[in-house]
Amino acid sequence: MPQTNRHPVDELVDVKARIAELTKREKALKEQVIEMIGDRDAVGGDENIATVALQSRKSLDRKGLEKRFGKDVIAGFDRESVPFYVVRTTPRVADAA
Repeated sequence: MPQTNRHPVDELVDVKARIAELTKREKALKEQVIEMIGDRDAVGGDENIATVALQSRKSLDRKGLEKRFGKDVIAGFDRESVPFYVVRTTPRVADAA
């Protein structure tokens, strides 16, 4: 990674802003590719080929399970994730003089 003179907290905010921009661009490009593919199996660029697959996911209704079997029973199946850090940033407020 290139070194900068910016404080790591400030650079983190810059990186997160760039990620947000790239995520928005990724979404727009995905929509464009899906539209281009239409009924075909794939669409190709100069360097890459894209295919699209429709997917769905199933999830459990925890509240429904707790209502049906009781919170204590369902809690017995809880698993805790490996601990991880969450870093949140907030802009500094300029001192009012």
